[in-house]
Amino acid sequence: MKKEKKLPELKRGKWRLIDCFLFDFKVSPFGMTVFILTNVLWNALPYLRLFTTASFVDTALSVLRGDSPESAIIFPLVSLFAVFFSSSLLQTLEQTVRDMLKTKVWTVTKEVFFKKQASLKYRYIEDSKTYDLIGRACSEPGGRMYDRGTRVVWMAWRVMFIISLIVTVFAKVWWSGLIAIAAAIPAVVMAVRSGLDDYKTYFEVEKDSRYADRYKSFVMTKDYLEERTTFGYAPYAVKKWREAKLGIDKKNLKTQVRNSRRENIITSLTWVMYGAIMISLAFAVGRGELSAGFFIGFANILNTLRWNIGSGVAWDVRWSAQAKKNLGDLSEFSQLEEQEGALDTPADMSSFNFGKIEFRDVSFKYPGTDRYILKNCSFTINEGEHCAFVGVNGAGKTTITKLLTGLYDEYEGDITIGGKNLRDFTYAEIKGMFSVVFQDFAKYQIPYGDAIKLGDVNRDSDEAVLRVTDEIGLSDALEKLHSGVRTPLGKAAEDGVDLSGGEWQRVAIARALYGNRPVSILDEPTAALDPIAESAVYALFKKVTEGKSAVFITHRLGAARIADRILVIDGGAVAESGSHDELVKAGGIYAEMFSTQKSWYEDAPGEEAVS
Repeated sequence: MKKEKKLPELKRGKWRLIDCFLFDFKVSPFGMTVFILTNVLWNALPYLRLFTTASFVDTALSVLRGDSPESAIIFPLVSLFAVFFSSSLLQTLEQTVRDMLKTKVWTVTKEVFFKKQASLKYRYIEDSKTYDLIGRACSEPGGRMYDRGTRVVWMAWRVMFIISLIVTVFAKVWWSGLIAIAAAIPAVVMAVRSGLDDYKTYFEVEKDSRYADRYKSFVMTKDYLEERTTFGYAPYAVKKWREAKLGIDKKNLKTQVRNSRRENIITSLTWVMYGAIMISLAFAVGRGELSAGFFIGFANILNTLRWNIGSGVAWDVRWSAQAKKNLGDLSEFSQLEEQEGALDTPADMSSFNFGKIEFRDVSFKYPGTDRYILKNCSFTINEGEHCAFVGVNGAGKTTITKLLTGLYDEYEGDITIGGKNLRDFTYAEIKGMFSVVFQDFAKYQIPYGDAIKLGDVNRDSDEAVLRVTDEIGLSDALEKLHSGVRTPLGKAAEDGVDLSGGEWQRVAIARALYGNRPVSILDEPTAALDPIAESAVYALFKKVTEGKSAVFITHRLGAARIADRILVIDGGAVAESGSHDELVKAGGIYAEMFSTQKSWYEDAPGEEAVS
């Protein structure tokens, strides 16, 4: 079996451009080495062209004067063509290397970021600030990492080229070198300011652009079609988009005008530099200190220097300023804590005999908040029992599910399963113990069978898919799919088939049943249904989990009454516990809630509807 290649680690801490270069080098040492070598050769090519051009021109002049035989021109001419041919060959080689390196860095980086993101502690996903941070840091990570790493090489090349050429000018005519420096310094300073201004404007209009894009989406996307048509707000949305766009254009134009003035000055300075150097070299030719060929060859290389100082530096500064912001996001992202065992597949816990689940004086508040959602909460769930947690929205019902399934472990008190503390289980064991259907269940737009098999990635059984399909009442829907379990769901695929809301819910429940975990949890996935339809789904779920442990989370009591035992959550703790009839008879919180909701269920089907 081929050993899987170890991925490079994402450095924890502050990220700089050089760190991106080192990351790219770890991903592809050979590709990065070849890329560096090609850029070294690129740095040498202008000088090779300079000397071969000088040799050719000087030899040609010598032949014309009769000082050299005609055959003397052959070697300089061949050398000149060889350099230009090598330049073209090197350009092709560099492009090929860049494409290969980009593909490798993009793929590996994406996988590294995927794994980091999938391993993060759940609290970061629920926190809006860190969630936005994750989104920014993980946006096109492969392309950005490649761009930063290679840009370091290019910027190093530019610096070396500018310095080496000015040193060459000094060596030939020292006072001409002083003129070059005198013109280059203010040109570089203004180029830097232009780059920073461009970035500042980019940063300012970024938020405005997002605002404008929202109104644009109201008009352009299908999601808002019904309300757009009903309310007729399209002209208003277009007006708001136009206002925001005009503000953006005004800021961009102001920066462009200001930088245009700078560019004119920079261009003038670089031409002054170019002219001064060429005049000084012309005098040197007249004095016999330089050859005419060197003068002509140097004219070409000086033009490259002029562009690098005028435009190249400004581009590097602008790019570096923009990269710095994203590197800040990357630095924060890299330091987010990971959940140990997050990437482990669920352990096989199907034969685990847990006896009972117990919460003992559990208190919990979400990270960054001061309010306790649960406070000294205690209860037990016996093996094979169907329990329902009820209470008003925000009472802490879903929080119990999150603690039980290991999404949060920063709680006070103890949670035990079979007498063993929850914190002593591995994350793989916890994942192997619970199947959960959350309120915001996922609609996987993949083949029907695969959407259910996600419930247990350790096995691949079409037979089990068909079994849970039948149990949950989806057999008729499956028969209508053109390719059976291979039919793509949703609209992402060209031949995909979309399902109704109720069918999507049943697919989510079938996925939980396919997992065959010791405990199944239904956490209000039917909240969008009417109370009677919800009761029917819960009754069906009770039937298919008969003899197994199951937990129902709901704020609608018609669904809860089918449970063996109901636990009423109030004030962050269990206020009442008992069967539906017992709690109604007790006349407490549950009885009052049920009295309020009773009219919803006068025609509810109850358990007999699915018997």
